[in-house]
Amino acid sequence: MGGQVSSLDEVHVVIVGGGFGGIAAAQQLKSRRISFTLIDMRDSFHHNVAALRAAVKPGFAVRTFIPYGETFGDSFVQGRVQRVDTERQTVVLQGGRVVLVHSRIGLCDPELLPSVRQEAKEVLLGKGVELLLGQKVSNLSQLQLNVTQKNTVVTTERGDKLTTDLIVCCTGGRVNAAAYASSFSGCLAADGALKVNDHMQVEGNVTMLLAMGHDDGVGQFNGLKLPRCVVALGKSRDLLLWKSWREMQQKQPI
Repeated sequence: MGGQVSSLDEVHVVIVGGGFGGIAAAQQLKSRRISFTLIDMRDSFHHNVAALRAAVKPGFAVRTFIPYGETFGDSFVQGRVQRVDTERQTVVLQGGRVVLVHSRIGLCDPELLPSVRQEAKEVLLGKGVELLLGQKVSNLSQLQLNVTQKNTVVTTERGDKLTTDLIVCCTGGRVNAAAYASSFSGCLAADGALKVNDHMQVEGNVTMLLAMGHDDGVGQFNGLKLPRCVVALGKSRDLLLWKSWREMQQKQPI
Protein backbone atom coordinates (compact mmCIF):
# COMPACT_ATOMS: atom_id res chain seq x y z
CA MET A 1 0.00 0.00 0.00
CA GLY A 2 2.47 2.60 -1.14
CA GLY A 3 5.54 1.53 0.89
CA GLN A 4 9.00 1.00 -0.61
CA VAL A 5 9.90 -2.69 -0.70
CA SER A 6 12.74 -4.64 -2.23
CA SER A 7 10.82 -7.79 -3.11
CA LEU A 8 7.33 -8.71 -4.22
CA ASP A 9 7.34 -11.28 -1.43
CA GLU A 10 6.97 -8.37 0.99
CA VAL A 11 4.00 -6.86 -0.86
CA HIS A 12 0.41 -7.31 0.25
CA VAL A 13 -2.28 -5.61 -1.82
CA VAL A 14 -5.75 -4.75 -0.49
CA ILE A 15 -8.52 -4.47 -3.08
CA VAL A 16 -11.61 -2.65 -1.85
CA GLY A 17 -14.66 -3.65 -3.89
CA GLY A 18 -15.30 -6.85 -5.79
CA GLY A 19 -16.88 -5.44 -8.93
CA PHE A 20 -15.67 -6.08 -12.46
CA GLY A 21 -12.45 -4.15 -11.85
CA GLY A 22 -11.89 -5.68 -8.42
CA ILE A 23 -12.08 -9.30 -9.52
CA ALA A 24 -9.90 -8.58 -12.55
CA ALA A 25 -7.23 -7.05 -10.30
CA ALA A 26 -7.50 -9.96 -7.86
CA GLN A 27 -7.07 -12.51 -10.62
CA GLN A 28 -3.99 -10.69 -11.91
CA LEU A 29 -2.42 -10.72 -8.45
CA LYS A 30 -3.40 -14.35 -7.92
CA SER A 31 -1.82 -15.43 -11.19
CA ARG A 32 1.43 -13.66 -10.22
CA ARG A 33 1.38 -15.19 -6.72
CA ILE A 34 1.29 -11.77 -5.08
CA SER A 35 -0.35 -11.68 -1.65
CA PHE A 36 -3.66 -9.81 -1.64
CA THR A 37 -6.97 -9.38 0.17
CA LEU A 38 -10.20 -8.65 -1.66
CA ILE A 39 -12.85 -6.90 0.47
CA ASP A 40 -16.50 -6.59 -0.48
CA MET A 41 -19.73 -6.14 1.47
CA ARG A 42 -21.36 -9.05 -0.36
CA ASP A 43 -20.32 -12.69 -0.39
CA SER A 44 -20.74 -13.01 -4.15
CA PHE A 45 -19.92 -11.11 -7.31
CA HIS A 46 -23.11 -9.88 -8.99
CA HIS A 47 -23.23 -9.77 -12.78
CA ASN A 48 -25.62 -6.83 -12.59
CA VAL A 49 -25.93 -6.52 -16.36
CA ALA A 50 -28.30 -9.50 -16.19
CA ALA A 51 -30.38 -8.20 -13.28
CA LEU A 52 -33.42 -7.28 -15.37
CA ARG A 53 -33.64 -10.71 -16.96
CA ALA A 54 -33.21 -12.34 -13.56
CA ALA A 55 -36.31 -10.46 -12.41
CA VAL A 56 -38.52 -12.10 -15.04
CA LYS A 57 -36.90 -15.44 -15.94
CA PRO A 58 -37.31 -18.20 -13.33
CA GLY A 59 -34.04 -19.78 -12.24
CA PHE A 60 -31.86 -17.19 -13.96
CA ALA A 61 -31.00 -15.14 -10.86
CA VAL A 62 -28.78 -17.85 -9.34
CA ARG A 63 -26.52 -17.62 -12.38
CA THR A 64 -25.87 -13.92 -11.80
CA PHE A 65 -24.21 -14.43 -8.39
CA ILE A 66 -20.71 -15.94 -8.29
CA PRO A 67 -19.26 -16.69 -4.81
CA TYR A 68 -16.00 -14.90 -4.04
CA GLY A 69 -14.88 -17.53 -1.56
CA GLU A 70 -14.75 -20.35 -4.09
CA THR A 71 -12.42 -18.33 -6.30
CA PHE A 72 -10.23 -16.47 -3.82
CA GLY A 73 -10.47 -18.58 -0.65
CA ASP A 74 -8.87 -16.95 2.40
CA SER A 75 -7.85 -13.97 0.27
CA PHE A 76 -11.46 -12.77 0.38
CA VAL A 77 -12.94 -10.93 3.37
CA GLN A 78 -16.57 -9.89 3.55
CA GLY A 79 -17.05 -6.51 5.19
CA ARG A 80 -17.40 -2.76 4.78
CA VAL A 81 -14.28 -0.58 4.83
CA GLN A 82 -14.53 2.19 7.40
CA ARG A 83 -11.25 3.93 6.68
CA VAL A 84 -7.81 3.49 5.15
CA ASP A 85 -4.83 4.46 7.32
CA THR A 86 -2.05 5.25 4.84
CA GLU A 87 0.53 5.98 7.54
CA ARG A 88 0.14 2.60 9.22
CA GLN A 89 -0.75 0.93 5.92
CA THR A 90 -3.86 -0.69 7.33
CA VAL A 91 -7.49 -0.98 6.27
CA VAL A 92 -10.09 -0.77 9.04
CA LEU A 93 -13.41 -2.58 8.66
CA GLN A 94 -16.66 -1.64 10.34
CA GLY A 95 -17.68 -3.69 13.33
CA GLY A 96 -20.75 -3.66 15.56
CA ARG A 97 -24.02 -5.55 15.36
CA VAL A 98 -27.12 -5.51 13.19
CA VAL A 99 -30.62 -5.65 14.72
CA LEU A 100 -33.72 -6.21 12.59
CA VAL A 101 -36.99 -4.96 14.12
CA HIS A 102 -40.08 -6.46 12.49
CA SER A 103 -43.74 -6.04 13.43
CA ARG A 104 -44.66 -9.67 12.71
CA ILE A 105 -43.40 -12.85 14.33
CA GLY A 106 -42.74 -14.35 10.90
CA LEU A 107 -40.38 -12.75 8.39
CA CYS A 108 -41.12 -11.93 4.75
CA ASP A 109 -44.44 -11.95 2.92
CA PRO A 110 -47.13 -14.06 4.65
CA GLU A 111 -48.02 -15.54 1.25
CA LEU A 112 -44.65 -17.30 1.07
CA LEU A 113 -44.32 -20.91 2.18
CA PRO A 114 -43.58 -21.31 5.90
CA SER A 115 -40.41 -23.23 5.01
CA VAL A 116 -39.18 -20.31 2.90
CA ARG A 117 -39.86 -17.80 5.66
CA GLN A 118 -38.12 -20.01 8.20
CA GLU A 119 -35.09 -20.40 5.96
CA ALA A 120 -34.87 -16.61 5.59
CA LYS A 121 -34.82 -16.36 9.37
CA GLU A 122 -32.10 -18.99 9.65
CA VAL A 123 -29.96 -17.23 7.05
CA LEU A 124 -30.13 -13.94 8.95
CA LEU A 125 -29.32 -15.63 12.25
CA GLY A 126 -26.43 -17.42 10.59
CA LYS A 127 -25.00 -14.07 9.51
CA GLY A 128 -25.14 -12.77 13.07
CA VAL A 129 -28.22 -10.57 12.67
CA GLU A 130 -30.23 -10.11 15.86
CA LEU A 131 -34.00 -10.37 15.34
CA LEU A 132 -36.52 -8.37 17.35
CA LEU A 133 -39.81 -9.79 16.08
CA GLY A 134 -43.40 -8.89 16.89
CA GLN A 135 -42.51 -5.29 17.73
CA LYS A 136 -42.73 -1.87 16.11
CA VAL A 137 -40.54 1.19 16.55
CA SER A 138 -42.57 3.79 18.45
CA ASN A 139 -40.34 6.83 17.88
CA LEU A 140 -39.63 6.30 14.17
CA SER A 141 -40.91 9.77 13.19
CA GLN A 142 -38.37 11.36 15.53
CA LEU A 143 -35.36 9.47 14.19
CA GLN A 144 -32.90 10.57 11.53
CA LEU A 145 -32.71 7.83 8.92
CA ASN A 146 -29.85 6.66 6.70
CA VAL A 147 -27.35 8.94 8.42
CA THR A 148 -24.63 7.87 10.85
CA GLN A 149 -25.40 9.39 14.23
CA LYS A 150 -23.74 8.02 17.34
CA ASN A 151 -25.78 6.73 20.29
CA THR A 152 -29.24 7.18 18.78
CA VAL A 153 -31.92 5.56 20.95
CA VAL A 154 -34.61 3.49 19.23
CA THR A 155 -37.69 2.69 21.33
CA THR A 156 -40.17 -0.10 20.60
CA GLU A 157 -43.85 -0.20 21.50
CA ARG A 158 -43.04 -2.63 24.31
CA GLY A 159 -40.59 -0.20 25.83
CA ASP A 160 -37.37 -1.89 24.72
CA LYS A 161 -34.55 0.53 23.92
CA LEU A 162 -31.75 0.03 21.41
CA THR A 163 -28.71 2.28 21.10
CA THR A 164 -27.54 2.46 17.51
CA ASP A 165 -25.38 4.51 15.16
CA LEU A 166 -27.35 4.01 11.93
CA ILE A 167 -31.04 3.43 11.23
CA VAL A 168 -32.29 2.14 7.88
CA CYS A 169 -36.06 2.14 7.46
CA CYS A 170 -37.30 -0.66 5.19
CA THR A 171 -41.04 -0.41 5.78
CA GLY A 172 -41.74 0.69 2.22
CA GLY A 173 -43.60 3.72 0.98
CA ARG A 174 -46.84 4.67 -0.69
CA VAL A 175 -46.86 4.57 -4.48
CA ASN A 176 -46.84 8.04 -6.06
CA ALA A 177 -50.04 7.80 -8.09
CA ALA A 178 -50.49 11.53 -8.65
CA ALA A 179 -49.78 11.25 -12.39
CA TYR A 180 -52.60 8.80 -13.10
CA ALA A 181 -54.94 8.86 -10.09
CA SER A 182 -57.59 11.01 -11.77
CA SER A 183 -57.66 8.98 -15.00
CA PHE A 184 -57.38 5.50 -13.46
CA SER A 185 -59.21 6.03 -10.18
CA GLY A 186 -61.19 2.83 -10.67
CA CYS A 187 -58.03 0.79 -11.28
CA LEU A 188 -56.10 1.67 -8.12
CA ALA A 189 -55.35 -0.58 -5.18
CA ALA A 190 -55.47 0.73 -1.61
CA ASP A 191 -51.77 1.65 -1.69
CA GLY A 192 -52.07 3.59 -4.96
CA ALA A 193 -50.65 0.89 -7.21
CA LEU A 194 -52.38 -0.01 -10.46
CA LYS A 195 -54.32 -3.26 -10.37
CA VAL A 196 -53.26 -5.73 -13.06
CA ASN A 197 -54.39 -9.18 -14.13
CA ASP A 198 -52.31 -12.33 -14.64
CA HIS A 199 -51.07 -10.93 -17.96
CA MET A 200 -49.84 -7.68 -16.36
CA GLN A 201 -52.67 -5.77 -18.05
CA VAL A 202 -54.26 -2.91 -16.15
CA GLU A 203 -57.73 -3.84 -14.98
CA GLY A 204 -60.56 -1.92 -16.61
CA ASN A 205 -60.91 -0.36 -20.05
CA VAL A 206 -57.38 1.05 -20.31
CA THR A 207 -55.08 1.20 -23.32
CA MET A 208 -51.33 1.45 -22.73
CA LEU A 209 -48.78 2.07 -25.49
CA LEU A 210 -45.13 1.09 -25.01
CA ALA A 211 -42.33 2.23 -27.32
CA MET A 212 -39.81 -0.61 -27.86
CA GLY A 213 -36.40 -0.30 -29.49
CA HIS A 214 -34.65 -2.80 -31.77
CA ASP A 215 -32.78 -5.67 -30.13
CA ASP A 216 -29.47 -5.34 -31.92
CA GLY A 217 -25.97 -3.92 -31.46
CA VAL A 218 -22.48 -3.54 -32.91
CA GLY A 219 -19.17 -5.07 -31.90
CA GLN A 220 -15.86 -6.59 -32.86
CA PHE A 221 -13.77 -9.60 -31.92
CA ASN A 222 -10.01 -9.95 -32.38
CA GLY A 223 -9.97 -6.85 -34.55
CA LEU A 224 -12.82 -8.01 -36.80
CA LYS A 225 -16.21 -6.33 -37.02
CA LEU A 226 -19.02 -8.70 -36.12
CA PRO A 227 -22.36 -8.90 -37.94
CA ARG A 228 -25.10 -7.19 -35.98
CA CYS A 229 -27.09 -10.41 -35.76
CA VAL A 230 -24.13 -12.12 -34.04
CA VAL A 231 -23.81 -9.27 -31.55
CA ALA A 232 -27.52 -9.40 -30.78
CA LEU A 233 -27.35 -13.17 -30.29
CA GLY A 234 -24.33 -12.94 -28.01
CA LYS A 235 -25.89 -10.23 -25.87
CA SER A 236 -29.34 -11.71 -25.63
CA ARG A 237 -28.41 -15.33 -24.98
CA ASP A 238 -27.00 -14.85 -21.47
CA LEU A 239 -26.03 -11.16 -21.33
CA LEU A 240 -22.31 -12.02 -21.33
CA LEU A 241 -22.60 -13.99 -18.09
CA TRP A 242 -20.04 -16.46 -19.41
CA LYS A 243 -17.35 -13.76 -19.22
CA SER A 244 -17.88 -13.21 -15.49
CA TRP A 245 -17.85 -16.95 -14.74
CA ARG A 246 -14.67 -17.33 -16.79
CA GLU A 247 -13.07 -14.39 -14.98
CA MET A 248 -13.92 -16.00 -11.64
CA GLN A 249 -12.61 -19.36 -12.92
CA GLN A 250 -15.79 -21.17 -11.94
CA LYS A 251 -18.27 -23.33 -13.83
CA GLN A 252 -21.60 -21.67 -14.53
CA PRO A 253 -24.64 -23.58 -13.21
CA ILE A 254 -26.98 -24.90 -15.87
